[in-house]
Amino acid sequence: MDSAESQRPGEPEQAGTERDGPAAASGRVLRRWIAKRDHMRSMAGPSPRQAAEFRLERAAATALARAAENQLHLPVFVEKLERSTITLAELPELLPERALLALVGGRRDALGVVAICPGLLASLIEMQAIGRVTSRPAQPRRPTRTDATISADFVNALLAELGRECATAADCPDFGAFRYVTYMDDPRPLTVTLEDGEMTRLCFHLRTGTGGQRDGQLMIALPAETGTGRAPAADGQPQLPVPQAAMPARRSRHPWPPQCRKRRSG
Repeated sequence: MDSAESQRPGEPEQAGTERDGPAAASGRVLRRWIAKRDHMRSMAGPSPRQAAEFRLERAAATALARAAENQLHLPVFVEKLERSTITLAELPELLPERALLALVGGRRDALGVVAICPGLLASLIEMQAIGRVTSRPAQPRRPTRTDATISADFVNALLAELGRECATAADCPDFGAFRYVTYMDDPRPLTVTLEDGEMTRLCFHLRTGTGGQRDGQLMIALPAETGTGRAPAADGQPQLPVPQAAMPARRSRHPWPPQCRKRRSG
């Protein structure tokens, strides 16, 4: 009562430090600073790195959707794209479970892998067999040579579209220079098949079907760019690798190392 009577008319209420304490005043200062910083950031727009990542994500999603549509009339909706640099030793841990592993080859004997999860593989097979994606869950099974044959054209189309869409993206592999070579149904030999070193990884989290009724995942891992640049052919188009049947014998690397050949023959 005394404090209310002692306050003069028209005098502002002391709601700051004296009533709420120093912590409340500091909180208000911090909130004002954060609001001002966010406003300045929104006025300045995204950073160059954020803008580049957004362009890459949009370009890669466009490439995947176009390849699926052109090859099989398969609707694909990309929900998330992850891009990272990994080592060969980390690769097996990041692959989708029970994925079909398409080995892809590029220039100078470069090798990479495209991993297609069972859900996406089932959608590819259904589109070719019945022309639509069902809502049935994909059956867990080991990928077969028939699965690889069905997926080969899709893999080549995807790499070609990525090569066109991501041609100007910094620190990206030359996707368009890679083509399907063979497949694996076991991820363990990858560490002795691929060249040791850093790899660029793109992982698509997606849904397939007209209603997005099936979840899927696709991962691409290619040797990271070494800064040597991309060497186009005389006509301005990327130089593509020779198909496997016409490839010269390799001295130091074989698509199936001795460890793999023994395992497969057994």
